[in-house]
Amino acid sequence: TWVCIQGSIDLYLQRHHLGRIRTAAALSLIIFYFTLGFCPIGRCNRSSSPFQGIFIAFIAKAFLSLYGEQYRSNHLFVLRAKAPIYKEGEQLYKQLAESTNLSQIAIDTLIADQNIETWKKRRAGHTPLAQYIKEKGIGVKDQLGIIPDIELVNALAWYKSRGGPKLQKRMKNMKMHCRVVLYQFSQKNGVNNFPLIKTFSQGQGLQIQSKARYPTIWNLQILFNYINTHQPLTSEEIQQTAMAMIVACCAARMTELVQMKVSEIVQEQHSITLQTHTSKSKQIIKHIFIFSKRIGRCCPVKTLLSWTAQREKDSIIHDQIWHNLSKKAPATPQYCSHQLTNIIRRAGIQSPYTGPTIRHAMMTRLRAAGATQPE
Repeated sequence: TWVCIQGSIDLYLQRHHLGRIRTAAALSLIIFYFTLGFCPIGRCNRSSSPFQGIFIAFIAKAFLSLYGEQYRSNHLFVLRAKAPIYKEGEQLYKQLAESTNLSQIAIDTLIADQNIETWKKRRAGHTPLAQYIKEKGIGVKDQLGIIPDIELVNALAWYKSRGGPKLQKRMKNMKMHCRVVLYQFSQKNGVNNFPLIKTFSQGQGLQIQSKARYPTIWNLQILFNYINTHQPLTSEEIQQTAMAMIVACCAARMTELVQMKVSEIVQEQHSITLQTHTSKSKQIIKHIFIFSKRIGRCCPVKTLLSWTAQREKDSIIHDQIWHNLSKKAPATPQYCSHQLTNIIRRAGIQSPYTGPTIRHAMMTRLRAAGATQPE
């Protein structure tokens, strides 16, 4: 009887999407079961009474009728509240794209090629503008006319008048993403540099100010000088040198570093190619690094080949390039960071700088040389 009742209750809960109260229902049934088991009537008729299971089923049905409908209505209300969120912003983006004679296939491809997290933020930023257009009865094409800056400032002022929590943050988000979409589809170039938008943003404190993590960054040449003058002897030093040169020459993140595999090394006459990948928002992002041979010890190709040869001597069999020598296991991002910190400490770089600042130093050096962000 107990098994049949429990199976019926589980089926009912699954059919009505009441999984969250399954535990509560089961506990209630157990309590009533033992209550009947220890009462005088239960002791007399425990082995033969058919009313015990019927009574338990009745109590369970009453419990579900009292709380099940309330939970289901609340649960569906939450789903209804979350489902259409930022839908207006997405529709506005598609309408603006259609107004420039883009086909539906091209629009879908344009959206699919964007990063998922960026697309979510962009929809959120477009939603206030879509609400403004709907309330004022303005045509979508008017946003792409000869005065898109005036329309955007009007929308920002309207949004500010509505108030609400976290207004400053929401206005910054709106300004940033609406400027991007107007820059993409507007007939007038240079929307990002319009004086009217800049003046309004400065007056309302909407300028996005980037803060550097460190006031200054150390010179990468200090690390190169250390590698040129010190010969690594132990397995740990050989791995640290190779790891530092790889990060310095490709500005790889720690998450990218640990994904590098020996089987994906492609060795050519004057270069080595490495492949790695990272994941973001359930999307796999592939990275390909090409290292060329250099004269002297500061050569990523030489240091990497030296480490792979040392791996064979130490009988390291797993495919991941970097190895945790203390735990005899593949290296983690934290372990790689600590190893890089050790080598820059020996080179003379003190706190607060740590291993990942090798990447920061290379990025600073590239920007100083005039490299663009993609480069």
